Amino acid sequence: MTNIYTDVDVGKRSSALETHHAKNRVEYLAKRDIFPLPPIVNAKRRKQCKKNFTLFAKTYFGPRCPDFEGNRKKLAKLLETSVLKNEQIVIGMPRGSGKSTLSRLLAIWATAYGHRKYVVYLCSSEEDAIATLSDIRHVLMSPIFREDFPEISEPFVQAEYFKKAYHYQLYNGNPTNIEKTRFKIRLANIRYAPSSSAVIQTGSLFGRVRGKNQSMDDFSLARPDLIIVDDPQSDAAAVNPERVHALKTVIQSGVKGMMIGGKNSSFVLAGTVIAPGDAMDQFLASTAYRTYRIKSLDKFPENLDLWNEWFDIYNRNRKHGFDFYKQNKTDLECGAVSNSVNFDKQRFKNVLQALMWEYIDDPPSFFSERQNEPMSEFGVENSGLSEEVLQGAENADTEETMPLFCGIDVHSDVLYWMVIGGSGDETFKIIDYGVFPDQPIHARRMSFRPYRKTFKTEPLKNALEALIDMVSDRHKKTKNFYIDGGWQPEVIESIAALDKRCKVARGYAPSENQRPINEWQIQPGDRRGGFWITKRPVGRVAATTMLDVNILKDAISQLSGDGKLDIRRTANHKELINQLTSEVPRFKEGTYSKNLWQLRPARQNHLLDCLVYAFAGALIEQGKTLDGGKVKPRR
Repeated sequence: MTNIYTDVDVGKRSSALETHHAKNRVEYLAKRDIFPLPPIVNAKRRKQCKKNFTLFAKTYFGPRCPDFEGNRKKLAKLLETSVLKNEQIVIGMPRGSGKSTLSRLLAIWATAYGHRKYVVYLCSSEEDAIATLSDIRHVLMSPIFREDFPEISEPFVQAEYFKKAYHYQLYNGNPTNIEKTRFKIRLANIRYAPSSSAVIQTGSLFGRVRGKNQSMDDFSLARPDLIIVDDPQSDAAAVNPERVHALKTVIQSGVKGMMIGGKNSSFVLAGTVIAPGDAMDQFLASTAYRTYRIKSLDKFPENLDLWNEWFDIYNRNRKHGFDFYKQNKTDLECGAVSNSVNFDKQRFKNVLQALMWEYIDDPPSFFSERQNEPMSEFGVENSGLSEEVLQGAENADTEETMPLFCGIDVHSDVLYWMVIGGSGDETFKIIDYGVFPDQPIHARRMSFRPYRKTFKTEPLKNALEALIDMVSDRHKKTKNFYIDGGWQPEVIESIAALDKRCKVARGYAPSENQRPINEWQIQPGDRRGGFWITKRPVGRVAATTMLDVNILKDAISQLSGDGKLDIRRTANHKELINQLTSEVPRFKEGTYSKNLWQLRPARQNHLLDCLVYAFAGALIEQGKTLDGGKVKPRR
């Protein structure tokens, strides 16, 4: 057939076009298909790192992890364990210790070896999330990593040469389905590759965190099986109670909710404690996770005075400071245990010098940035009880020469108790304390052996009677027992009706605008002192004594500050001190301006309550007011 206008054979032209298109299709498919991939350069090296995250980071990303000692080595081992053993961990790390670097490498290691298929990496802001994923994409192009993991790196390398390959790339004729966006990368779908179709997704904690899932190449729907939360709080958020509460809520409900239904799931929260009671501090105190609070300086040097001398010399003349350190090196380093590896090598000779200089120069920053134990925002005069003050009292009286008083804090599982002695010079001594049934006391975790398992019938009544008998046998001069009546008060009242030493006590903490007890109206039969009032409600078998706990805690704090509260006779009192220092006073202005005592986040105050009850019992028994005078109770 001939075209009458061109005299060209249309059939021949069509055949030429088809040949040209076919050739183009072959070339286009050749560009799209990345088969075959380069061979693995060192299969043995790759295999050795499969279950060793530390070796993986050192082998493939050595320039990022030059010093794998101290804190960094601990962190790498904890991150490895969280993935291999499916654990949920919270890690408090010093600032600048490499937690973000290692967390990003963890996401790569977990997906490269097929330990995890869907990793979600959450940051404090969208900007951090974008920067994190950009860094992860950059790390995947590392030369040594490309040699041993061509199935991960090469698809992205080839896609950069042929832009449409992100949507049309093939491997041996099958779509790789790789993705690269600001917040997500999907690794290539390559049959038999451990990392096939794995997803790494970043995001903001306050973005859309609920309901995350990904459709996999086998048409299944995957939920996150590794969630990494990196440095979740800023300096401003750490000191804002509302933002702290919001952050805790997001992580506990939204973030953890993403993992529901997933098997072999891991959760990692890594950050630095910035302020007392901030979100990281509360998570590290939680019993729902395995928690690790890692410090730069595990043990301080013994000779701090010598370090202060070195600090002054070093600041005046650096060379003289180095000479002084060299001459006194043994004494300066005695007792010190450091875990940190990073320091300014131009300014200091070793890491201990750098840490001690920071400690002496700015203690609050040191304890926050390096120790994960920030100092309280309150000054000494407004910090409640402190360990140093509590251990500072001397009391010449012995248990045999002073009257004793017991306070009992009642709970549904256990009974906390404390015995104190009060001497004539208004010095008080903590004689004994504990938990009934007998078991270890821990500031953040209790191994409960509840009394209801020991006493099957009337458990609280029988447990209280057994505790009172035990204390009476152990401390025969115990004059009274002030028992918390907040739990099952009818049981406490029945015991008080039979044993005149037992008193039912209730703590009362009026606000700055509520009338204090000394302004309450007296009813017939009532008795009242400056901080207490005893009432017998109609139909009750025993009277109840209401105690103004704010006034009592102020008085106890004053006693400790004056060196009149002694705990020296109690051994291994670390957990006792932790509970006695669990509250801090906040001054509130109002109709009745006063200190209101508030519980520190994630702390327990049961033994402090026992001390308040026992202290009140001592004052009431001896007829004293808190200023040392006598009071005649009104009727």
